Amino acid sequence: MKAASVDSRSANPARLRAMVVPREHGAWGLLLVPLFTGAAAGIAANPRIFSVVLFTLAALALFWLRTPVESLLGTTPLKAQTSSERRSVFVAILALTAISGACLTALFWDHRMEDYYCSAEPLPPHLRCRRCLRN
Repeated sequence: MKAASVDSRSANPARLRAMVVPREHGAWGLLLVPLFTGAAAGIAANPRIFSVVLFTLAALALFWLRTPVESLLGTTPLKAQTSSERRSVFVAILALTAISGACLTALFWDHRMEDYYCSAEPLPPHLRCRRCLRN
């Protein structure tokens, strides 16, 4: 009985990591290859590294956010079962949401980004930039 409780305690960090960190290696490749290719092309065209870093962090945080949300909602085979697991997964969700929200806010707060979201024609007028409304 004592060995089983020791095993469950030692498996807890690995179990928690599996509920928070995305496990799909192919999905990481599908995310990172175009992201870094676009970052390299973007830096070559316009050397604003701060914007590229913010966009990369936001993309990684939003990609990473899917796994803990699925674990908390119970839509995957590995579900957060105990209250401490649910609390830890929820803290990871809050941290990743804060990181992605801060990065996206910093990107869109910068008025030099108008060219990126200015070209989105389907946006309603209140979401378009000032320059697009004048045209």
